[in-house]
Amino acid sequence: MGNCVSHKADNSYSVSNRQINKLLKEDEKKLKTEVKILLLGAGESGKSTILKQMRLIHAAGFTGTERETYRSIVFTNITESMSLILESMEYFKIPFGDSENMQYLPLFNSPSPSIIKGHPYPIQYFDSLTKLWADSGVQSCYEKGHQYALHDNMSYFYESLERLFSQTYIPTDQDILRCRLKTTGIVETLFQLSPLTYRMFDVGGQRSERKKWIHCFEDVTAVLFVVAISGYDQCLVEDKDANQMQEALMLFNSICNSQWFVKTSMILFLNKIDIFREKIKNSSVKKYFPDYTGPDEDLKQTTHYFKRRFQRLNRSNIKEIYPHFTNATDTNLLRHIMRSVTDMIENLSLSKFELRLDQVIAIIVVVSLIIIIKSLSFRNEVVKFVVGVPIEAKPGWKGGKILDKPCLKDASNPGYITCYDPATGQLLDTIRAHTKDDVKEALKKARDAQQIWVKTTFSERKRVLYSLLNFIIKNQEEICWVSSRDTGKTLVDGKFGEILVTCEKIRWIIKHGEKALATEYRGSSPVLLHKLAKIEYQPLGVVTALVSWNYPFHNVFGPIISSLFVGNGILIKSSEQVAWSMQYYSRIIKTCLMECGHDPDIVQFLCGFPECGEAVVRSGVDGITFIGSCEVGKQVMKAASDNLTPCILELGGKDCAIIRHDANLSQALPIIMRGTFQNAGQNCVGLERILIHESLYDEFVLKVTEQIKKLKVGSSLNDDDVVDVGAMTMSGQGERLQNLIQASVSEGAKLVLGGRPFTHPKYPTAQYFEPTLLIDVTSHMTILKQELFAPIMIVMKFSTDEEAIEICNSSPFGLGNSVFSGDQNKGEWMARRLRCGMVNVNDFGATYLCNLPFGGVGISGFGR
Repeated sequence: MGNCVSHKADNSYSVSNRQINKLLKEDEKKLKTEVKILLLGAGESGKSTILKQMRLIHAAGFTGTERETYRSIVFTNITESMSLILESMEYFKIPFGDSENMQYLPLFNSPSPSIIKGHPYPIQYFDSLTKLWADSGVQSCYEKGHQYALHDNMSYFYESLERLFSQTYIPTDQDILRCRLKTTGIVETLFQLSPLTYRMFDVGGQRSERKKWIHCFEDVTAVLFVVAISGYDQCLVEDKDANQMQEALMLFNSICNSQWFVKTSMILFLNKIDIFREKIKNSSVKKYFPDYTGPDEDLKQTTHYFKRRFQRLNRSNIKEIYPHFTNATDTNLLRHIMRSVTDMIENLSLSKFELRLDQVIAIIVVVSLIIIIKSLSFRNEVVKFVVGVPIEAKPGWKGGKILDKPCLKDASNPGYITCYDPATGQLLDTIRAHTKDDVKEALKKARDAQQIWVKTTFSERKRVLYSLLNFIIKNQEEICWVSSRDTGKTLVDGKFGEILVTCEKIRWIIKHGEKALATEYRGSSPVLLHKLAKIEYQPLGVVTALVSWNYPFHNVFGPIISSLFVGNGILIKSSEQVAWSMQYYSRIIKTCLMECGHDPDIVQFLCGFPECGEAVVRSGVDGITFIGSCEVGKQVMKAASDNLTPCILELGGKDCAIIRHDANLSQALPIIMRGTFQNAGQNCVGLERILIHESLYDEFVLKVTEQIKKLKVGSSLNDDDVVDVGAMTMSGQGERLQNLIQASVSEGAKLVLGGRPFTHPKYPTAQYFEPTLLIDVTSHMTILKQELFAPIMIVMKFSTDEEAIEICNSSPFGLGNSVFSGDQNKGEWMARRLRCGMVNVNDFGATYLCNLPFGGVGISGFGR
C-alpha cells in the first residue's frame, strides 16, 4: 500500500496556483461589468475634447499640475496658430492692414519659448498678438482658416489675451477643453458609472496614427465615432487637398462595416454643431457636396443631410446607428447626451450579462435556482410596443384651420376644449373636458387596479420602466414633435426639457429606487437592547398629480414613474392647455402597461377646466402633487384640507442670477441666455432677474444685447429657418407683458430690445413675444412683483455682495437662484445666504438633477 505525501515545494506551487485561479476569476468577474468604448474619428473631430469632458463629468477634473501643463499647451497653440496664419497670408498674398505689424514676423518665425512654472507668458507676445489679431489682413486670412487647417477655437483664445497673459493665469475648464494637443498612440480613460466600469480608448485620428487602431478592436461594446460636422469645407492637417468630411465618411464606412464590428453598435457624434451653425451662413454646403439640394443656411436640412449620409453607409440589418449632434466644449449639453448614450450602452451590457446567465442555467439542474435566476433576468427584459404619432405633429403639417382668435374656450361649444398650435394658430382638435363625474369614475378604476398593482414585485415594475425607457429613446423625435405642436416650444427645448430629464429619472429610479425603499432597522437605547425597531415603506394608495403645461411630457411622466415604482395608482390631471398631447402620452403609458401584462387603469388621465381640478383634489385621493401658479396652489392647499390630504406644492419662481465682480462673463453669458430664453422663458426655474456687479454692468449689457438680437423666433415644426425661441403657450400673455414693461419704463427702467408681441409673417394669429432686454430695473418696480414666464431678461445693478443678497432675498418667491463667481468659495458663501430652495454656482438648471431634492420656500411652495 503506497502513501502519497505532498512535498514542501509542491505545497508552495499549490498555493500559487490557487492564487492565480482566484485572480483569473476576479478578472472574469470584472469583464462582466466592464464596458469598452472605442473613440474613433478623423483628426480634428473633437475626440480628445470628449475625453476631457469625461474627466470633468465623471472624475475629479484636472489637478493643479495638469493645469500647469495645459498652460504651456495654450501658449503653444496661440503662438503656432498665429505663425500658421502669417505663413498663409504670404501664400494667399494677403497684405497687412497696418504695415507696421510686419515687424512681428521674425518673432513667429522662431520656435516658441518654454513656459516657466509660476511665471506669466512673455510680455512681447502679448503686444504682438494683440496688434496682429486686430489687423484686418490677419482677420481676412483667419476667415480662410478652413483652407489651411487652422484650429477651430483660436478666436476664443485671441479674444481672451488679457486674461491669458495675466500674472495669475491658470487654465479654466473651457481653456483646457478648447486647446489642441495632437493625440499620439492610445489614450485610455477609466470612469465608473455604477454598476458598470467604462474604459474609453482614444486613438489618434490622423492618418499616421490609424495603423494603431486595430490593437484596440477586440471585445468592444460600442464604437463612438466622432465627426466634425463643421469640417464639411475644411482640409486635413496632413493633406491640404483632402476634405475632412469626405475623409470621415470614408473612415466611417470602413469601421461601420468592418468584420470586427459586425454586432457592435455605432454611436455617431456629429460634433461642433455650434461652429457649423455659424459657418453655413457664409460657406455653401453645395460647393463641397453638390448632391445637397436644400437651402445652404437651413440648419435642419443641412444637418439631416449629413446625418443621412452616414446612416446610409451602414450595410447591416441588425446593427443600429445612434446619431447625436454635439458641441464637445459644452459640458452641460454633453453631460445630457452622454447620459442617453450610457443608458443605451448599459442596456447592451445587461443583455450580454443575461446571455451569460443562460449559459449557466443550462448546466444547473436545481429547479428552484433556475426560477431565481430567471426572475433576475426577467426584470431587465424590454417589451417593445408601438404607439402611432398623430399626423398633426409631423413637421410641415399643412392641415388645420387657422384660428382668427385662438382660445381654449369656445362659447358656441361649452364643455369642450379647443386645442390649437400656439406657434401657428392651427386648429388641432376639439376635446371634451372632463367633469366631476369623470373624476369619480377614474378614481374607482385606479383604486381597483391598485389593489392588484401593489402586489407586483420591484422586478415587474422595473420591467415596465425599462420598456418605457426603450420606447422613449426610440421615439424621442416623435415625442418632441407632439410637445412642440401643442405648446409651441422649439424641438431643442423638447429634447432637453422633455426627453433627457425623463430618461434620466427612469434610469435613476431603476438603479436606486429599490434601495431607497428598502426596510431600515434602527437601534435602540442601552436600556432597550432587547427591542428591535424597523421602518417599512408602504404605498399610499392612489395619488394625484396636477401638472403644468410648460413641459407636458416630462411633467406627466415624472410623477407616473415614481408612483408606479412605489406601488401607487395615480390620477393625472393635466392642464387644459395641453389636452391634445395628453391623448398621445396617455396611449404611451397605457400601451406599455398592457404589453407588460398589467392593468392600464392604474394610470388615469383627466383634462378639464378648473372645476375638474378642484374635484380631483377633493375626491379623497391619498396624496397630492401640484405644479403651477402660487394663486392656484393656495386653492389646492385649501381644498386638500377637507380630507387633510398631504400635499407637495411646486409653485412659481422669480429666480435670480448674481454675477459677481470676479465672474468670467464669457462663460456666464451663454448660461444666462439659456436660463432666460429656454422654452421662451416658460420655466419655473427660469432666470427672471439678472444682477450684475457695477464693474461689469456696461460690458454685460453690450454683449447680451448682441446675443439677443440674433435670436430667431418662430415654429420649429413649420418654419424653414432654425428657431431659437418658440411661442407663448397661453393666449393673452402679450398684452399683460407689454403693460408690465411699459409700467417699468415709466418707473425708470430702460427698454433696449423687444417689449411687445411678435407678429409672425406666415402666422399672424400665433402667440409670440419678442425676446426682450429691460435694464436699469430697481427693486421697487412693478415687474418684479410677479412671475413673468416669458422671454424677458431683466437686468439690475449692484455694488456689493451684501446689496446683491438683499435684492435677491427681497422677493417673496424662493425657488432657485444662481451665483457666478471666479472664486468658488465666495460663490458658495453667497449661495448659502440666499433665501431659496436651491442654488447653482456658475451654472443654471443643475439643481434639476433627479437625484437631488427639488422645491422652494416662501410662496414658491414646499415639499421635496
